[in-house]
Amino acid sequence: GRCTLQRLNAFTGSASFIYQSSHREGLNGVTLGFGVLEQESIDQSSTASQVTDDSGITNMTTKGLISQLCYCQFTRNVAISVIAVSLLAIAIVGITIVPTPLIKADETLENSTSIGDHISCDWTRLPILNRAFEFQAQCRCMEHLSKVQHDVGKLEVYHALKRKIYEELYLNTTNEAFNIPNNKESSQKYESTPYQFTEQLNFDISDCSHLRNVALMEVANQGVVDVSRYALNVFFLSLQGHSWINNQGWMGDESMCSWYGISCENEDDGEIDTNFYSVHLESNRLNGSLPIEITLMRNAVNITLSHERSLVGTLSSELARLPNLRALNLISSGLRGTIPTEIGDMLSLEELNLSKNNMLSGTIPSEIGKLDTLRSLYLLSANMTGTVPTELSHLTSLRHLDLQKNRLSGNVGWIFETITTQIVDLYLSANAFAPAMLPTDFFQKHSNLKRLVMNGMKFSGMLDSGLMEVKNLEILSMRDNELIGSLPSTIGFLTNLHHLDISYNYIMGTLPTEIGLLTNLEDLILSFSDLSGTLPTTIENLSRLHQLELVGVKLQDNLNTLCEKISKKTRIHISNAQGIECGCCILY
Repeated sequence: GRCTLQRLNAFTGSASFIYQSSHREGLNGVTLGFGVLEQESIDQSSTASQVTDDSGITNMTTKGLISQLCYCQFTRNVAISVIAVSLLAIAIVGITIVPTPLIKADETLENSTSIGDHISCDWTRLPILNRAFEFQAQCRCMEHLSKVQHDVGKLEVYHALKRKIYEELYLNTTNEAFNIPNNKESSQKYESTPYQFTEQLNFDISDCSHLRNVALMEVANQGVVDVSRYALNVFFLSLQGHSWINNQGWMGDESMCSWYGISCENEDDGEIDTNFYSVHLESNRLNGSLPIEITLMRNAVNITLSHERSLVGTLSSELARLPNLRALNLISSGLRGTIPTEIGDMLSLEELNLSKNNMLSGTIPSEIGKLDTLRSLYLLSANMTGTVPTELSHLTSLRHLDLQKNRLSGNVGWIFETITTQIVDLYLSANAFAPAMLPTDFFQKHSNLKRLVMNGMKFSGMLDSGLMEVKNLEILSMRDNELIGSLPSTIGFLTNLHHLDISYNYIMGTLPTEIGLLTNLEDLILSFSDLSGTLPTTIENLSRLHQLELVGVKLQDNLNTLCEKISKKTRIHISNAQGIECGCCILY
């Protein structure tokens, strides 16, 4: 018969009707079937549940409102009357008919090779049912199937795409997860028994319960052999895309460049190049593990899936098969396991950010040192152990290195000596490194530094006149180390500095008057240093100062005058034990 999904109103509200087709018999539960039958075959005394149809089986549950229905048009008025009376009786009495269990993804059905030509799914809103999206995905698959099977060109695309997926995903790898050898024997087996060689592609064209066939059918209906689009479809279905905060465009008919979170690169002539694209889905409620098909995103240049705590699983070594990937950002996910050594084969990679993945484990692989193009390596709070591999000194393009808040150990003196002179950001705080010496020429050699954070490392040395060489420095934080000497007057050259923390060191002497030249300074933290004497009057010039910490400093000042002249938004911290008069200070 010709079945059309329709939306009806059943007393208490609107209900969505989902169509599910199958030709196997013996389904569990009570089912209702309606079809085009000869009038002679209808037993007027039978109930609606006893009427079945050769073209489909449907499920229906009613609790106040009807949730599922396959409504078919009859050629005879008597059949329509039977349906109407049955529906009215069910709605009034409130009978609950137990539905057939939903068919799970990857379960093979004995479907026929043909499903009706006139299947139409109502996508105006999602039904209330938990797994209604699976029904809708299957229904959309059926829509595509009815078109693909009757279009020779699209049918050829379907089979060509399936073969290409097989070749790229399985014949070009020795992936142990699928136990597929990389040799001629596997290719010959493919020729003799196509798609039966691997479970992931072992489905019939009409099996719309199989997640990957749903993804494949959508691409085939576009009429183009597009492996990237197929991979994104599987990505969407595997990570429960129906529950994303924003899934606009996904699995639709428009170009994937218009999907939420997908951006395609612009060529020199201004035209969009769909060959290279980025995936940005931050804080979008992804749920599940990355499918192996992510390795089919060969033209992806950036994959950013940050702040997705329900993104689980491990970092697959197969990611190395993304030859064009320049950035991989998986900040704050639920990933486990180690960083695979194959990361060193991602030769186009410029940025790797695995920060705040505290369920990762293991060491930083030395193979990262092979990534000549790597500019940024962020492993903040990534639960890394062991030593920092010296191979990082080979990264001549490195500009940003953040290894804070791990359990790294060993000597890092070599970092001060051999890290690239082009380094811009260096964060090494909160680890278990052995004490080291800050080289006297460190600042002269690394004049491009903008942010230097090395708190609690117990390294020794002096802040010498070389500070004048790092004129772009914005953050200088060396809290809780063993620095000695005085703060040099060359500190006045750091006019871009907005955060200075040298607390808990052995810095002595007085604060130089040149401190007043740092007009962009917002935080000046000097607590528990060996500074003494009086504060220079030039400190009044620091109009942007928010925080001045002087706890434990041996000052001889009455700070009430300072209170009158500095900005009212400035918070000055001192301790009771210092015995300093200060009407605007916060006491500790």
